[in-house]
Amino acid sequence: MIDVQRAFVVSAAIFLALVMADVVGMRAAGFAIAWGSSRVLIGVALACAVVHCAGRAQRYRHLRGWLSPNAWGAALGTLAYIGAFVVAASIFQAIAVAHSAPLVDDALIRADAALGFSWPDLARWYASHDGAAHLSQCVYLLWGVEIVLTAMFLLWTRRMAALGEFLALFYAATAIAIVVSAYYPATNPMFHFGLVAQGDASPWSLFYPLRNGLRLIDLSQHQGLVSMPSMHAAGAVLFVYAVRGIRGIFPISVAVNAAVSFTALYCGAHYLVDILGGFALAGGLIVVGRLLLYVRPSDAVNYSGVANGPSLR
Repeated sequence: MIDVQRAFVVSAAIFLALVMADVVGMRAAGFAIAWGSSRVLIGVALACAVVHCAGRAQRYRHLRGWLSPNAWGAALGTLAYIGAFVVAASIFQAIAVAHSAPLVDDALIRADAALGFSWPDLARWYASHDGAAHLSQCVYLLWGVEIVLTAMFLLWTRRMAALGEFLALFYAATAIAIVVSAYYPATNPMFHFGLVAQGDASPWSLFYPLRNGLRLIDLSQHQGLVSMPSMHAAGAVLFVYAVRGIRGIFPISVAVNAAVSFTALYCGAHYLVDILGGFALAGGLIVVGRLLLYVRPSDAVNYSGVANGPSLR
């Protein structure tokens, strides 16, 4: 059984540690921030406060379920929490890329070859199948949507323990992936095999500028610059794990995230070992999470996966 409070405390501790690392890293490397569209977070936070105050007003206390201001306040609060973490992770990622450690692409390519996988062959297949490339891009983009949908589904169905566990594992996976990439960075196959040039507009256009001295973090440009391990692969495992045992949802999640993981090879410009590394990271964190976040039934509030946590009404 999951200790709900412990799970949320762990996620908050990871978030705060990331913020502290951002502050220290930015000062040490001389970074500045262009906030851009991240100001939306301020609006979400204000909306959360307004809805929370409305929930305390007598005239709205008769509302229940989806109409409850408390329910909407919890939803907006969760979105703001996730959004704030994404901002902190984006800053941390830029600092990690700017560390400019030696690239490990050659080692990753050799590992792929040992597994019998050739990324150039995959690229040639996609080049001859435009429809597959377009469909793969659409599937690949589902990953970002899944972060929000998974959290909102667990919240609205009052699976608070599962939500706390999901956030703790997802935050830990993100932080660890960025730290690993700081010391073992890779450009990605698109750059390495010449499909994208350094100066081209691409989803990874900030990688080389950050390595070469750019010290402005533009938060309006949300780019995934971590190659190994793949956060798309790690996240896919965690999305499936979060809805385990839920009829109707679990098999759909398995199918969708298997597809997302495959499309990350080309659309996300990952080596095969990046994907396997993401799977291993998520699997390892699940094991650690079960050791740290779970307690004996006699020591915890009853947990059946539903309705364990504060009421949203």
